[in-house]
Amino acid sequence: MNQEVMSLLADADKVLIGIGESFERKDEELNTEKFKQQEKENPLLAGFERLEYWKNNPKDDVIEAYNRLFELVEQKDFFVVTTCMDDRIYKSRFPEDKIAAPCGTWRYLQCSNLCTEDLLEVSDEMIQKKEMIYCPHCQKRVSFNQVTCEHYNEKGYLAGWAAYRNWLQQTINKKLCIIELGVGMKYPTIIRWPFEKIAYCNNKASFIRVHDYLYQMTEELGHKGIGINANPIDFLREQ
Repeated sequence: MNQEVMSLLADADKVLIGIGESFERKDEELNTEKFKQQEKENPLLAGFERLEYWKNNPKDDVIEAYNRLFELVEQKDFFVVTTCMDDRIYKSRFPEDKIAAPCGTWRYLQCSNLCTEDLLEVSDEMIQKKEMIYCPHCQKRVSFNQVTCEHYNEKGYLAGWAAYRNWLQQTINKKLCIIELGVGMKYPTIIRWPFEKIAYCNNKASFIRVHDYLYQMTEELGHKGIGINANPIDFLREQ
C-alpha cells in the first residue's frame, strides 16, 4: 500500500469511503442484441436473467477488494457511500448498517407506479421462475428498486442515508480521512462533489482519490490529499 495512504488512514479519527461506478459489475457476455431487446420490452424478466447469470457466474475480485478495504479500516470509525447497484458490497465483510446506497439495488422490487412505498424482496424462486410480478395494490408491473426507475421509491435507501448524515455530523473538528475509489462523473452529486465540499470545509480532513483517469485533485484540495492513477480494484487487491 502507498505509504502516504497508510499514514493518512492511520492518523484519522474517522474514515469516509466513497465507492463509484468502477466497482459496478459489467458483463459483456450479456451485451447481446437479444438481451438488450428484452431489457427494453420487459426489464423485470431481463433482470431475473441477469441475477441468474450472476449466481451462476460469480466474480469475486471486487468482493476481495472490498474485504481488503475493510481490513484497512475495521479499527476506525468509518462509513461507506456507494453508487453501485450490483449489491456485491453486501457480500463482503462490511456491515450493512455502515453502508448507504442511494442509487438502489437488485435485492428489492417496487411498484413501477409508486402507488405504495412497500418493497418486495427478490427471492431465488422469483429468479428461477422468471414470471411477471404485479403490484398487489394497483396491479401495475413491478420494477427493480433502482434510481433508473421512472418513479424511484427512495424508501429503500433512506434509513442508510439517515445513518450516513448522522455519522457525518460527528466528523466536525475530527481528523477525517476521505478515500474515494473509482468515482467518476456518472452520479457526481452523490459522492464526488459532496466529498470535495466536506474535505474543503473540514480543516482536519485528508483526501485520497484513486481512479483510472479521473484521479486529479482540485486546486483547493491539493494540499490536503493525493490523487492516485490506478485501477481502484487492483490497487486494493495488490496490497
